Amino acid sequence: MQIFRRKSSYLIFLVWLVYATSYLGKVNYSANITQIVDFYKVSKADAGLAPTLFFFAYGIGQVVNGLFCKRYNIRLVVFGSLPQHCSTELLQSALILEL
Repeated sequence: MQIFRRKSSYLIFLVWLVYATSYLGKVNYSANITQIVDFYKVSKADAGLAPTLFFFAYGIGQVVNGLFCKRYNIRLVVFGSLPQHCSTELLQSALILEL
């Protein structure tokens, strides 16, 4: 029983860590929007499009993940989502480094 509690605590920590890092990316973008407008010479409306897309992606993701969790085992859905999320974050940082 002690091993199960330790593993579940570790899993909760990993899920929290992934969520926290993704949230920091969203908050950092909003905090630096003025510098982004100045550096890339885009309008504030164009720069504000990214947080809007974050909002819609979050909402759509809630529906899609809810449907997956109803159909499949929730543990498999969460376990499958973490590698996908990590690969997306790595792809984003690779694309930013090329700019």
